[in-house]
Parts: sequence; C-alpha cells; structure tokens
Amino acid sequence: HLIYTTDDDAQELVTRHYLNTPIVQIFSGVNKTPELYGFDKANNVTGVVEHEHFAESVQLLKRVVPGIKRLVVVLDDAAMWAPVVERMKAAKLPPDVSIVGWETIRTYEEYKQRIAAYPQMADAIALIGIFNFKDTAGKNVPYQDVLRWTAENSTLPDLGFWIDRVHFGTLVAVTVSEKEQGVAAGRIARAILREGKAPATLPMLPTTKGAPVISLARAKKLGLKIRSEQLLSAEIITSFEWDKP
Repeated sequence: HLIYTTDDDAQELVTRHYLNTPIVQIFSGVNKTPELYGFDKANNVTGVVEHEHFAESVQLLKRVVPGIKRLVVVLDDAAMWAPVVERMKAAKLPPDVSIVGWETIRTYEEYKQRIAAYPQMADAIALIGIFNFKDTAGKNVPYQDVLRWTAENSTLPDLGFWIDRVHFGTLVAVTVSEKEQGVAAGRIARAILREGKAPATLPMLPTTKGAPVISLARAKKLGLKIRSEQLLSAEIITSFEWDKP
C-alpha cells in the first residue's frame, strides 16, 4: 500500500498518524521541516520538501530591473516565516545586491506607511509575509487586497515566491514548480515500488528547478520595458486578476 499526499495540512491530518506502519507514504509540497511531523524517525515516509527559490527570484528581478542593489524584505508576524527567513539569509544573492531591512509588519496601516517610505531606503521589495496584516477592526486583510493596493500605490519593483502573487500584482517570482515536485515524487515512488528501495533510504529533498513568472501588467505600470529574452523564458501574466472579466 502507498499513499501520496501534498501540502502541510495533509501531513498534519493524515501522514503523521501512520508513521512506522506498513503503509508507504510519499509527500510533496511540504513547507515545514519533516522533523516537525516525526518523519525523520519514520521508516515508511519520504518525499519532496518545498523550499522557496529566493536567490533565483532575486536574479530574475535583477534581469528585469538591472539597477536594483538594495532589497527590503516584508514579513507579517506569523511563526511560519522563521524557517523561510533562515533559508533566505543563507541564500547566495548577486554580489551587488544586499538586504537593507527585514521588516515585520503587523497592521495594514503600518504596511501602507512603510511602502511609502521604502523608496528612501531600497530599490526593490521582497513581499513574503502578507497574510496577517490587521485592519482597524483587528481583522486580517485578504492578501489579494494587500497586493492590489501595492500594485496601485508602490513605485518599487517587487518579488514573491508563488504564482498567485504575480496574478495579483507582484512583478516577478521564480515559483516552486508543481510539475517538478510531481515528477520528483513519481521517481521516489518508482524507486520504492519497482526497485525495492526502502523509504527511509531515500532523502527528503527540495526540487531545484523553479518556474519564472513575470507580470507584464505590473511592469507597464512601473514603466519597465521587458526584453524579448525575458518574455520568451518566463510565464507572462498580461493583466491584473481584478481586471479580468
């Protein structure tokens, strides 16, 4: 028997309850560390962890906007970003790009104020944690509203890690490829089912190939001209999500 699960919710609700059983379990799309679920001590679990492509996203942004040198990272106060920040700090960025700020923001009003101030300290923004901004009533502002306001008011180019961010106005992202994750998980399944390898002998690794995405709509709003080689080598989002019929 073999079960294939995706995302962290499935690991919490399913996989972790069947550790060290005869049921082989393969996962993908897991952002949290496998140790959190006890996978490192299980003999029947392996899979593909999901790590963001930060260095690659910065490199893509720099190809689109060659002059960027100072990057500020925006986060909300969710605990989930701690391991992401650790990986980002360990990433090898272009030698002329530096992180000038790691900013944790809690309210939507504070976010708007910081966006207005960033042109004085940075050339670009990494929009990472944008789910927990509170409005004046203490309720979370939908991230789609945050991104729309940003696209309509920010003068700085920005990057994210997920394709939905680009649909809602972020300029660029090198996203985790669902196809690559699926292929990697399939290879693991083949190694177990056809080659007789034990799950515990197969390392839980992230995929290395991401998918570049560029918002042409945001580029036009920022007055940027995207070169033909960039258009041909990335998925292009031609309009903002809120402008679609």
